[in-house]
Amino acid sequence: MKLDKSGRYVMYLRKSRKDAEYNCDEDILARHERLLRETVKRLGIAIGDIYREVRSGDSISARPMMQKLLSEVSDGQWDGVLVVEVERLARGDTIDQGLVSRAFQESGTLIITPTKTYDPNNEFDEEYFEFGLFMSRREYKTIKRRLQRGRVAASKEGKYCGNVAPYGYRRERIRNDRGFQLVPDPDEAPVIRDIFNWYVNGIPGDDGIRIPAGTVRIADQLNAVGARPRINERWSYCSIHDILKNPVYIGKIVWGKRHELDSIDENGAARPRQNHSVPDAGIYDGLHEALIPEALYYAAQEKRHSSKQAHIHCKSEASNALTGLIRCQDCGRSLFYRKAGARSPHDTMLCGNRDCHNIGCFYDILEERVIDAIRSCTDEQICTDHAGSQQTALLAAIQKKEKELAALSGQLENIYAAFERGVYSDDLFLSRSASVKKQADAAKAALWELRRRLENQKSIERRQQEILPKMVHLVDVYWTIESPAERNALLKEVIDHIDYEKHKKSPKGGPFDNFSLTIYPKIPCLEAIECESAPPMAGRTL
Repeated sequence: MKLDKSGRYVMYLRKSRKDAEYNCDEDILARHERLLRETVKRLGIAIGDIYREVRSGDSISARPMMQKLLSEVSDGQWDGVLVVEVERLARGDTIDQGLVSRAFQESGTLIITPTKTYDPNNEFDEEYFEFGLFMSRREYKTIKRRLQRGRVAASKEGKYCGNVAPYGYRRERIRNDRGFQLVPDPDEAPVIRDIFNWYVNGIPGDDGIRIPAGTVRIADQLNAVGARPRINERWSYCSIHDILKNPVYIGKIVWGKRHELDSIDENGAARPRQNHSVPDAGIYDGLHEALIPEALYYAAQEKRHSSKQAHIHCKSEASNALTGLIRCQDCGRSLFYRKAGARSPHDTMLCGNRDCHNIGCFYDILEERVIDAIRSCTDEQICTDHAGSQQTALLAAIQKKEKELAALSGQLENIYAAFERGVYSDDLFLSRSASVKKQADAAKAALWELRRRLENQKSIERRQQEILPKMVHLVDVYWTIESPAERNALLKEVIDHIDYEKHKKSPKGGPFDNFSLTIYPKIPCLEAIECESAPPMAGRTL
């Protein structure tokens, strides 16, 4: 096909993101455009338009300018397309290469490069063009595999391979070495520490009592104190959730967690999608400084995975007061709430597992039993006396161990004095001193453990002083509250979760309370409240 100098021609320029990142001396697009303009001048043709884009050549679905160009080529709007090399048109899989080849073949559009003009209707040019696309695909996959291998190796060395540092860090080039490492940002790092601390321990209130906090409350607190994320104006619970699950804040590097896959849409085109759960993702020790202790991070993960937060629609309210609290003791699944209807004249709570043999019960009776159990747990004097007796015993044990340690220290001093007077030989001195030192070390370890238990007991007592008044308040006001959501919020302040068990159907006419509950209150020293079969409002603490 002879080149028509009066025809309509378009110029297509593309550079990959890696070209944009590593070639800083001269813009790739400008250099390519200059080369193609020289070709235009040499051929004596005119350019109708120029399409530019900075995209990877892996998939046409991610290149909007290329999609537009192919649509116009298929419609016959252009007589020829100028590119630096045919590889700039498609480096994707055989589907993408087929789309490009068919669009140019059916429209008879020329492909013009500085070295050769391809006529898609010429058998030899067609083969040469398809072979060029095939070889460019192989080259692309080789380069991609080599780059990926280099990134994995760098991650294993603790280097950071991402383009944008996670919140709390900034990216700095490593001195006397290739690559980058993370460095704590003095403005953002304190925010990260607050997020983890608030999530695990709660947000300090005006009265000094910490308020339990989830991702939404933490986001609201950060917005209230004026902390700002990098891009958006306000924090969202999604950002807090992503921060809480990121191990980079304990000095780790994660690589390979996200993997892009292609899915076919209804039109048969490949669309990229992110796979966020790659099983072989690597977690390596990083060169950067950790912002939080590992114990705090894993405590956050434990809370995140065991959260009893009710899963309800954002525009809805909890339909019952036990939402997110009560679960089946047999299979562990949360019980669901079913309103009264044709099957039952009462609202009921049921296990959603069809293979589970746990039988449901009437909701109102279940709710009464729970409140009765909390009432039986509000004997503050018993709990306080128990905590006091525990502290008294620990103090006595500490005093006894301190006296034992003082006696061992006196023995050791006597051994040294006897050795200096020549009473003990070298062997006898070493033997006696080693024995006493071993006893002293054991006494020190025991004393440290007793003191740790005493501090833990004091912490438990402080927790009791916070929770027990809430339990008393709940029992006093619960039945005066009409909203199930407000009742649910009160229950979650004092209850961690409830296990439900019922294996025998209720007889006709009742009683309907032949089930047992195990309620786990949010007081460390209190054991679970076991409620056996009993009339409503008669739960008891065992």
